[in-house]
Amino acid sequence: MTPATPTTVASTTDPATRGAPADLAPNKLVLAYFLLSLVWALAGMLAGMFYSLQFLHIYPFAGIELCSPGRWRIVHTAIMTYGFVANAALGALHWMVPRITGRKILTDARSWVLLVTWQMLLTLTVTSVMLGHARAVPFGETPAWLAASISLWLLVVSVGALAAIMRSRQPRPIALWFLIISVVVVVPAYALGHFLPQHFGDVAAGTSDLSLATMAGLFLMPLGYAILYDVVPLITERPIWSPRLARIGWAATVLAFPLAAICGLLHGHGMLSARLADAIATSVVVIAAGTVMTNVLAAATVRLGSASARASLRWLVLGTLLYGVGCGQHVISLAPKFFDGAASSDWTIAHSHLVVFGTLGFWLIGLMVYVVPRLLGVSGWYRPSWHTWHFWLTGLGLVVMFVDLAAAGATQQNLWKSMAPWEQSLAASVPFWIVRTGVGFVIIAGHMVLLCHIAMTVIHCQRSTAPERLAPDATVPPPEPSLTAGALVMLLTLAGVTWLRWSDTTASHNRTVLDEAKRGVTHEFIDLAERFPKQFERSFPGGPTIESFAEALKLGRRTYEAEACWLCHTQRVRVAEQERLRWGSASQAAEYESDTQRLAFLATRRIGPDLSREAARRSNDWHVAHLFQPTDVVPSSVMPAYPWFFDKDDYPNRRELAVLTYLQWLGSDRPEYRGIMNEEPR
Repeated sequence: MTPATPTTVASTTDPATRGAPADLAPNKLVLAYFLLSLVWALAGMLAGMFYSLQFLHIYPFAGIELCSPGRWRIVHTAIMTYGFVANAALGALHWMVPRITGRKILTDARSWVLLVTWQMLLTLTVTSVMLGHARAVPFGETPAWLAASISLWLLVVSVGALAAIMRSRQPRPIALWFLIISVVVVVPAYALGHFLPQHFGDVAAGTSDLSLATMAGLFLMPLGYAILYDVVPLITERPIWSPRLARIGWAATVLAFPLAAICGLLHGHGMLSARLADAIATSVVVIAAGTVMTNVLAAATVRLGSASARASLRWLVLGTLLYGVGCGQHVISLAPKFFDGAASSDWTIAHSHLVVFGTLGFWLIGLMVYVVPRLLGVSGWYRPSWHTWHFWLTGLGLVVMFVDLAAAGATQQNLWKSMAPWEQSLAASVPFWIVRTGVGFVIIAGHMVLLCHIAMTVIHCQRSTAPERLAPDATVPPPEPSLTAGALVMLLTLAGVTWLRWSDTTASHNRTVLDEAKRGVTHEFIDLAERFPKQFERSFPGGPTIESFAEALKLGRRTYEAEACWLCHTQRVRVAEQERLRWGSASQAAEYESDTQRLAFLATRRIGPDLSREAARRSNDWHVAHLFQPTDVVPSSVMPAYPWFFDKDDYPNRRELAVLTYLQWLGSDRPEYRGIMNEEPR
């Protein structure tokens, strides 16, 4: 393939525009988004560091309910996604669209209002999570009312961006085509992931197994591709290596989600195995990733004179290389002999850090390194050597963290397959967790270098009024009908998946919590009333009746969800052989036909054992002691204590009794349940 011939020549009248009037470049707005992104990133890293200390038996705020490690893990995720990634992505959107199309997304006043509103939504999300209002949707823990507000906010921005793109009469380069995918699907994908989350029974019912992480990939990765295809030509001052390859990647990106949905449906009807369905869907994603990687790495061979250009390109190339590693890691995960069930281990955590921060995050950092001096209107960065420190501390720290967590996941998986005692897998993971925490400090140090570098650049660097030559548009755009067809394919597929999920939800006749209670009050609930009579009567007046049992189940599940117990404890036995040997037969859809279990707790990693059939495995006394001080009964446990579940005399309070009731109910309807069901409760 040969490089493309430039079709247009960039404007040299303004350093922030490409053929657009100077007043269309919202420099201050973009700069505000970028700076807020970096500040939020520091807060998110500190929250993640605080959470990681839990695995080393270090609890800086032990006994403080608002600082429960489980809640702070969700805070870490929310800040890194909504604070760091989203703010930087919004800054990129407001920088790219006006420069390429010659039109603003919204008026200046409305854009600033939306910026402030976004920070308010993020602050409310963090506050609500700390107060215990998070939902048990992996990577979508945002409370429903906040998710609805965020959906409306995203709708305003996406409509404004799409209107600017469609009204523009300028040529649309490949970067803009990928950007259109992101803008078109962001609202339906976000809403689908939050309001119709994956239920365990959906696969058996024939709908596709698509998590919120998959939904996020629909608009985040095309946005990353758009950044690469826009910024790399600007940095290198030459078009991308192969426009034809870029168009193939765009087509593969458009078809990736529809193909994943079709494979999910075929798997649900027994026409494809789970691994084959995943392999087919993954192959298209790998094709799209391969085209982007080839074009970026081919362009990276050029010699650059500007220090900021070299620093920016380093980040873009490193993020691209790590993207290839992430794709390879996912392909390896499909090999059953070595990584059967690896999704429950630190292998998954390694992948999420690599893709979200190491790939998309590094692409955004590369964009900011190139753009920030231009937004500030200065001649360059304060000290080029500081770029090197930032790059090696953050980049190398992330790489070491990925390798460390991937090795931890492989170790955990091998121990699980060998049927070693569960505590042995915890003990074997500690050295890896120590390394992870150590390199976390290194990453934070690198990020601090970047923040200090920006501050020193603002203080010491001289203003520059010299115009800067920008590169030509990257490619000849594909035919206009392709754009419309691609957008319609994505939207129709999302509409189809939404309809299937909605029809499955409305057609099912799930048992209510009261229905579950009428099937029989568990022996353990009665035992709690006898063992703690004063506390039980104060919490559930009238004794262990059907109504009080239903009330305790509902409160117990809500408390379990609020404390993020589901992050480390799955409630699903997978088809992996070692899981069936340890916990029994693989989970079936029939086990999740009640409102109490409809949204299954699938967990993001398995630090503690599976709890889907916890009923009568351990006594009430064991659970009380475990929640009061976990290491008293499991010395290697990394679970925090929950003193707020007890009164001033260290007796269980209402929430503790409810959580115990919920735990001892899980799996109580199975034949092997050893408890005694009271058919005629008092």
